[in-house]
Amino acid sequence: MVTKRMGRRRQLCDRPLHAAEVARIVVRTPAATVQPLTHHRPRTGLEGKFSLEYALAAALLDDYPGLSGFTDEAAGRAAARELVERVETHLTPDGSGLLAGELELELVLTDGTVRRAAVALPPGAPDRPPIADQLHRKTKDCAGDRHPQLAALTWPEAPGLHHEALQGQHRPGGTGKNQKTRSHW
Repeated sequence: MVTKRMGRRRQLCDRPLHAAEVARIVVRTPAATVQPLTHHRPRTGLEGKFSLEYALAAALLDDYPGLSGFTDEAAGRAAARELVERVETHLTPDGSGLLAGELELELVLTDGTVRRAAVALPPGAPDRPPIADQLHRKTKDCAGDRHPQLAALTWPEAPGLHHEALQGQHRPGGTGKNQKTRSHW
């Protein structure tokens, strides 16, 4: 969710930044919005998914902070670790849910430039459905090679495809690296 809220990187800067160019990242948001974000210095990709600091770093470093930005290798990048250390979080008491209030960001660059942005609702929130490009990118990131099939899927077809995917995981001699664990989408 934080990366969705940070999806306005281009509003903050017109090009990717190098970690060395960022002196500080200041974020202001209601405390309720960060309740599940318990890993302030993540060591793994999974911990990075629950880290405000890492999500902000990934959003600045990666063109699109998708699944590849939350691997163990990505979370261990020197540039990401450097940026995580430069995040200052100011939590406000208002808000009662994960989508409460507004997220305000301030990038302070080493040349003294300050860039600001605010996001009330992330793309994909109930009151801000994703645009077609955002939905396509997310589906492609999550479903891999099956994204065209999912994009064309209708509601009546969905249960059958889901059942097929689940059956494929447990079938003796089935294919796919996630065969006995879970579907990759």
